[in-house]
Amino acid sequence: MKLFILILAIVTVSFTSINAQVAKTGSIGIGIGVPYGVLGINGEIAIHKHISLSAGLGSTTFAGLGYALGARVYLKPAENKLRPRVSLHYGVNSILANLVSSGSSPFDGEKFSGLTLGIGTLAMFGEKRKHGFDFEVVYLATRVGMQDEIDKMNASGNYEHIDTPGKIKIVAGYRFGF
Repeated sequence: MKLFILILAIVTVSFTSINAQVAKTGSIGIGIGVPYGVLGINGEIAIHKHISLSAGLGSTTFAGLGYALGARVYLKPAENKLRPRVSLHYGVNSILANLVSSGSSPFDGEKFSGLTLGIGTLAMFGEKRKHGFDFEVVYLATRVGMQDEIDKMNASGNYEHIDTPGKIKIVAGYRFGF
Protein backbone atom coordinates (compact mmCIF):
# COMPACT_ATOMS: atom_id res chain seq x y z
CA MET A 1 0.00 0.00 0.00
CA LYS A 2 2.86 2.39 0.86
CA LEU A 3 4.45 1.63 -2.52
CA PHE A 4 1.19 2.43 -4.31
CA ILE A 5 0.88 5.78 -2.47
CA LEU A 6 4.51 6.61 -3.30
CA ILE A 7 3.92 5.88 -6.99
CA LEU A 8 0.81 8.07 -7.04
CA ALA A 9 2.73 10.91 -5.36
CA ILE A 10 5.51 10.68 -7.97
CA VAL A 11 2.92 10.65 -10.76
CA THR A 12 1.21 13.76 -9.34
CA VAL A 13 4.47 15.72 -8.99
CA SER A 14 5.55 14.70 -12.49
CA PHE A 15 2.39 16.09 -14.06
CA THR A 16 3.05 19.60 -12.76
CA SER A 17 6.28 19.94 -14.76
CA ILE A 18 5.03 18.85 -18.18
CA ASN A 19 3.02 21.13 -20.47
CA ALA A 20 0.92 19.13 -22.93
CA GLN A 21 -1.64 20.19 -25.55
CA VAL A 22 -2.68 16.57 -26.04
CA ALA A 23 -3.07 14.39 -22.95
CA LYS A 24 0.28 12.63 -23.13
CA THR A 25 1.79 12.63 -19.65
CA GLY A 26 -0.35 9.90 -18.20
CA SER A 27 -3.79 8.60 -17.46
CA ILE A 28 -5.94 7.07 -14.78
CA GLY A 29 -8.54 4.43 -15.45
CA ILE A 30 -11.11 2.10 -14.03
CA GLY A 31 -11.48 -1.40 -15.37
CA ILE A 32 -11.11 -5.14 -15.09
CA GLY A 33 -8.00 -7.27 -15.55
CA VAL A 34 -4.49 -7.67 -14.18
CA PRO A 35 -3.33 -4.02 -14.69
CA TYR A 36 -6.37 -2.89 -12.67
CA GLY A 37 -5.65 -5.15 -9.69
CA VAL A 38 -8.35 -7.47 -11.10
CA LEU A 39 -11.29 -5.01 -10.63
CA GLY A 40 -10.18 -1.49 -9.76
CA ILE A 41 -8.10 1.51 -10.79
CA ASN A 42 -4.88 1.93 -12.74
CA GLY A 43 -2.56 4.91 -13.01
CA GLU A 44 -0.05 5.35 -15.79
CA ILE A 45 2.77 7.86 -16.21
CA ALA A 46 4.75 8.40 -19.41
CA ILE A 47 8.51 8.28 -18.96
CA HIS A 48 9.14 8.54 -22.72
CA LYS A 49 6.81 9.21 -25.65
CA HIS A 50 6.55 5.44 -26.20
CA ILE A 51 7.04 4.02 -22.66
CA SER A 52 4.97 4.32 -19.50
CA LEU A 53 4.97 2.90 -15.98
CA SER A 54 1.75 1.51 -14.59
CA ALA A 55 0.34 0.75 -11.13
CA GLY A 56 -3.05 -0.75 -10.29
CA LEU A 57 -5.01 -1.45 -7.14
CA GLY A 58 -8.32 -3.22 -6.89
CA SER A 59 -10.43 -6.01 -5.50
CA THR A 60 -10.25 -9.67 -6.37
CA THR A 61 -13.84 -9.98 -5.08
CA PHE A 62 -13.22 -13.42 -3.52
CA ALA A 63 -9.67 -13.12 -2.20
CA GLY A 64 -9.07 -9.57 -0.96
CA LEU A 65 -6.90 -6.84 -2.42
CA GLY A 66 -5.34 -7.10 -5.87
CA TYR A 67 -2.38 -5.12 -7.25
CA ALA A 68 -0.22 -4.79 -10.33
CA LEU A 69 2.99 -2.93 -11.20
CA GLY A 70 4.36 -2.83 -14.70
CA ALA A 71 5.34 -1.07 -17.90
CA ARG A 72 3.80 -0.51 -21.32
CA VAL A 73 5.56 0.14 -24.61
CA TYR A 74 3.41 2.01 -27.14
CA LEU A 75 4.11 1.67 -30.85
CA LYS A 76 2.71 5.17 -31.57
CA PRO A 77 2.97 8.46 -29.62
CA ALA A 78 0.08 10.06 -27.67
CA GLU A 79 -1.03 12.24 -30.58
CA ASN A 80 -2.52 9.15 -32.26
CA LYS A 81 -6.08 8.07 -31.52
CA LEU A 82 -5.16 4.38 -31.57
CA ARG A 83 -2.00 3.39 -29.71
CA PRO A 84 -1.10 -0.30 -30.07
CA ARG A 85 1.07 -1.56 -27.21
CA VAL A 86 2.75 -4.43 -25.44
CA SER A 87 2.84 -4.68 -21.67
CA LEU A 88 4.49 -6.50 -18.80
CA HIS A 89 2.97 -6.50 -15.30
CA TYR A 90 3.67 -8.26 -12.03
CA GLY A 91 0.86 -8.69 -9.55
CA VAL A 92 -2.25 -10.68 -8.72
CA ASN A 93 -3.14 -12.49 -11.93
CA SER A 94 -5.06 -15.58 -10.78
CA ILE A 95 -7.77 -16.38 -8.28
CA LEU A 96 -9.24 -19.62 -7.02
CA ALA A 97 -12.74 -19.04 -5.62
CA ASN A 98 -14.57 -21.92 -3.97
CA LEU A 99 -18.10 -22.17 -2.69
CA VAL A 100 -17.85 -22.89 1.02
CA SER A 101 -20.46 -25.16 2.57
CA SER A 102 -20.24 -23.55 6.02
CA GLY A 103 -19.24 -20.22 7.48
CA SER A 104 -20.43 -16.66 7.11
CA SER A 105 -19.12 -16.07 3.58
CA PRO A 106 -20.46 -18.08 0.65
CA PHE A 107 -17.05 -17.92 -1.03
CA ASP A 108 -13.50 -18.57 0.04
CA GLY A 109 -10.68 -17.63 -2.28
CA GLU A 110 -6.95 -17.54 -2.77
CA LYS A 111 -5.00 -15.14 -4.97
CA PHE A 112 -1.75 -15.80 -6.79
CA SER A 113 0.78 -13.35 -8.20
CA GLY A 114 2.96 -13.64 -11.25
CA LEU A 115 4.15 -12.12 -14.53
CA THR A 116 1.60 -11.16 -17.15
CA LEU A 117 2.42 -10.27 -20.77
CA GLY A 118 -0.08 -8.34 -22.88
CA ILE A 119 -0.79 -7.00 -26.32
CA GLY A 120 -3.52 -4.47 -26.94
CA THR A 121 -4.42 -0.88 -27.67
CA LEU A 122 -5.38 2.37 -26.03
CA ALA A 123 -8.06 4.21 -28.03
CA MET A 124 -8.31 7.87 -26.99
CA PHE A 125 -10.84 10.28 -28.46
CA GLY A 126 -11.73 13.96 -28.37
CA GLU A 127 -9.68 16.91 -29.59
CA LYS A 128 -7.19 16.64 -26.72
CA ARG A 129 -7.36 12.83 -26.45
CA LYS A 130 -8.41 12.97 -22.79
CA HIS A 131 -10.96 10.13 -22.78
CA GLY A 132 -10.65 6.63 -24.08
CA PHE A 133 -10.84 2.90 -23.78
CA ASP A 134 -8.23 0.33 -22.93
CA PHE A 135 -8.23 -3.22 -24.35
CA GLU A 136 -5.65 -5.99 -24.05
CA VAL A 137 -5.32 -9.72 -24.42
CA VAL A 138 -2.92 -10.99 -21.77
CA TYR A 139 -0.99 -14.18 -21.17
CA LEU A 140 -0.41 -15.24 -17.55
CA ALA A 141 3.22 -16.27 -17.88
CA THR A 142 3.66 -17.29 -14.23
CA ARG A 143 1.29 -17.94 -11.31
CA VAL A 144 3.41 -18.61 -8.24
CA GLY A 145 2.03 -21.44 -6.08
CA MET A 146 -1.25 -21.91 -7.93
CA GLN A 147 -0.71 -25.41 -9.27
CA ASP A 148 0.49 -26.62 -5.85
CA GLU A 149 -2.70 -25.27 -4.26
CA ILE A 150 -4.90 -26.91 -6.91
CA ASP A 151 -3.13 -30.26 -6.38
CA LYS A 152 -3.56 -29.92 -2.60
CA MET A 153 -7.29 -29.12 -2.94
CA ASN A 154 -7.86 -32.04 -5.33
CA ALA A 155 -5.99 -34.44 -3.01
CA SER A 156 -7.99 -33.34 0.08
CA GLY A 157 -11.24 -34.77 -1.28
CA ASN A 158 -13.17 -31.76 0.12
CA TYR A 159 -13.72 -30.26 -3.33
CA GLU A 160 -14.92 -31.48 -6.67
CA HIS A 161 -12.03 -31.85 -9.12
CA ILE A 162 -10.53 -28.43 -9.83
CA ASP A 163 -8.95 -27.79 -13.21
CA THR A 164 -6.17 -25.28 -13.77
CA PRO A 165 -7.72 -22.04 -15.12
CA GLY A 166 -6.68 -20.82 -18.57
CA LYS A 167 -3.71 -18.54 -19.11
CA ILE A 168 -5.27 -16.16 -21.66
CA LYS A 169 -7.40 -13.31 -20.24
CA ILE A 170 -8.95 -10.01 -21.34
CA VAL A 171 -8.33 -6.51 -19.94
CA ALA A 172 -10.84 -3.70 -20.50
CA GLY A 173 -11.25 -0.25 -19.02
CA TYR A 174 -12.06 3.43 -19.35
CA ARG A 175 -9.14 5.93 -19.27
CA PHE A 176 -8.91 9.64 -18.52
CA GLY A 177 -5.71 11.20 -19.81
CA PHE A 178 -3.82 14.25 -18.59
